[in-house]
Amino acid sequence: MNSTTTQCNSSSTYRNVPVLIDGAHGLGALDLDLKALDPDYYISNAHKWFCVPKGCAFMYVKKDLQSKTRPLIISHGFGSGFNSEFIWAGLHDYSPFLALHTVIDFWDSVGPSKIRQFMYGLCKKACYLLLKKWGTSLAAPEEMFGKENKGKLCANR
Repeated sequence: MNSTTTQCNSSSTYRNVPVLIDGAHGLGALDLDLKALDPDYYISNAHKWFCVPKGCAFMYVKKDLQSKTRPLIISHGFGSGFNSEFIWAGLHDYSPFLALHTVIDFWDSVGPSKIRQFMYGLCKKACYLLLKKWGTSLAAPEEMFGKENKGKLCANR
């Protein structure tokens, strides 16, 4: 992912085109280093591989672009700065965010590589169980799939 992002960043900087990375499956599945990626925008939910309740997500916006970035819902924080404009967006359920610190503590105590190894292994087992049950084969050779993509192995049904 880094080499692709680096290529996009170089081309877009030259052409003055902002880079938005949709990292929906990234948080938890991969090591995330926003400084190394250096996108203009990065968005991700936290409920997939990171295992936070649905509704918890984040959006990174480079400092120099924050004044040009507005939320879809204008609320009482309008005009009070980037964070204030996004934090209280109408009637929103904030309870998934309250679970975030517990999930981060869990990841810190168990270790990201151990958690990922377990998730990838479980996904691979499920894939081969389905392949056997459906009487089908892999969509492509297994070595073509990154360890975070084992669920896509079963696509050839």
